[in-house]
Amino acid sequence: MRQMQLLRSVFILFSTCFFLAGCGSSSDNPVFPGPNAPVQTGNVVVNLTSVDPDTTDVLIRIRRRNISGNDGIVFSEETALTPTITLENVPIIGQSLEIVTLDEDRLPLEQFLGVIQITPGGTLTVNSSDLQRTALDLTDVVVEPNPITVEATETVEVAVRAVYSTVLTRTLSGDALAEVTVDSSNNAVATGAGNMVTGNAVGTATLTYTFRTRSTEVPVTVE
Repeated sequence: MRQMQLLRSVFILFSTCFFLAGCGSSSDNPVFPGPNAPVQTGNVVVNLTSVDPDTTDVLIRIRRRNISGNDGIVFSEETALTPTITLENVPIIGQSLEIVTLDEDRLPLEQFLGVIQITPGGTLTVNSSDLQRTALDLTDVVVEPNPITVEATETVEVAVRAVYSTVLTRTLSGDALAEVTVDSSNNAVATGAGNMVTGNAVGTATLTYTFRTRSTEVPVTVE
């Protein structure tokens, strides 16, 4: 009986230490914050130098770690280009800074990457010249929905998107959308222009969308 009580006491003590991390001093083993604890934040000042001359805007994203895409993003802001940009109330869990320069059509030009460490209530200054710099290339064009279904004599809107080096996908509009060419395998059945598709007669066709150096084919069914 005494052995069972001893084992039970050891288990309770171990469980308490594990969840509270309080077996040492409070500075070495801080108590984990609860789910409703306020998020600690700091400020980040970004000095932008030697960026692409066609840059008009920038997209700044901060992630938990150095990964791409939309995973782990804790802070994101798109703003006009200025020599210095101040980001306020950035969660300190952010460990990776990404800056994407954008042209007047808000299409990507370059990417700057670096590891950061934000202190609670503090201000971190980052110079773009200290970050890893990479040119972003157009790698794909996608159309959604794909395939397309439309009724005869009906015109529907689709989304034409450009993918840049798997880093960023942008929906084309304005002057960029005007650059898109659409060729039909059967104009009598379906035609397209920009982000609009028109069904001309019942049947099937394939629309080929081309934006700059990339193309994609989209099947179309006209009912």
